[in-house]
Amino acid sequence: MRKTRLPGLLWMAFIIELRVAATSEEVYHRTEGQTLIVECPFTVWKYPNSRKAWQRLTDGGKVQTLAETEGTSRNTTEIQVGKYLLQDIPIDGMLRVKMTDLRVEDSGLYQCVLYQPPKDPLVLFHPVRLVVTKASFSSPGPGVNTTHGTDVIGVSVTGILTIVVCGILSKSLVFTALLVVTQRTLGR
Repeated sequence: MRKTRLPGLLWMAFIIELRVAATSEEVYHRTEGQTLIVECPFTVWKYPNSRKAWQRLTDGGKVQTLAETEGTSRNTTEIQVGKYLLQDIPIDGMLRVKMTDLRVEDSGLYQCVLYQPPKDPLVLFHPVRLVVTKASFSSPGPGVNTTHGTDVIGVSVTGILTIVVCGILSKSLVFTALLVVTQRTLGR
């Protein structure tokens, strides 16, 4: 009886971990006037010609599509709608979203999606929580060098994905080791 329960519990824990990793938000903090760049990866061989979009999720649960690509080319295409620039890069499996001249009103929850009719759109990346604050113009004390507040250190999506995948793999290795040790301890 114990032999069948333990592997099942380990698999259930692994699946829960995958779901938590897949539904977490990425939070970006910016000040007014800055730019947000988000890279949303997609499977190249499966969705190269699909339409993709940048959407805002309202508090009421409604989805507002802000800009979308045509999805008809295997070449890089760009679409600009106001402050939103979408670059569909099929060869790299990447949708790059750029929001310029951010304002406090831009704060909210966003997502990259891929249209796959007749199914619901597929969310390509973690939902993005954007928090935009007013720029503070307080003067620093004497002897402090100031720079423009628009320089932002970026972290590549590949780096983040590598960390997530390594974390998931390391947890699965721990679960596997626990399974082996438990089975040997129980003499099976």
